[in-house]
Amino acid sequence: LIATKPEEVEFQPQDAVDSARLAMRLALHESTQSVPTPAFPPREGSGRELVVRHIPASWGKEAALRLSKVLGVGEVQVRWILNDLDPTDWRGEAVIFFSHADQRDDIFKAVKGLTDVHVQWEDAPNAPPLG
Repeated sequence: LIATKPEEVEFQPQDAVDSARLAMRLALHESTQSVPTPAFPPREGSGRELVVRHIPASWGKEAALRLSKVLGVGEVQVRWILNDLDPTDWRGEAVIFFSHADQRDDIFKAVKGLTDVHVQWEDAPNAPPLG
């Protein structure tokens, strides 16, 4: 496997059957191991990307153009993903790469009314749950 820079990854529609086949091959391989394979660490971002999630399906084919206009950036690729719990709910996702983190931060600060920030944390080892 050759590592690819995140901005060079070509987004394609998710193929559920392909994903299921891969999951089954991995499960079969894992079942033959005497020691569980450790999980991959999360991919570290470059610090120059802006991830836009939960793009409404109602935006349809215009989603990329609307994001380009709102964010004031060039070409945007939107990847459509099915909601795990509701297969009728399509949501879009886009990753936009900037030349510098400052440029990304300025764009983020300028966006009004479309911003939904998700913060996730984990409990420290041996600490009481955060709630």
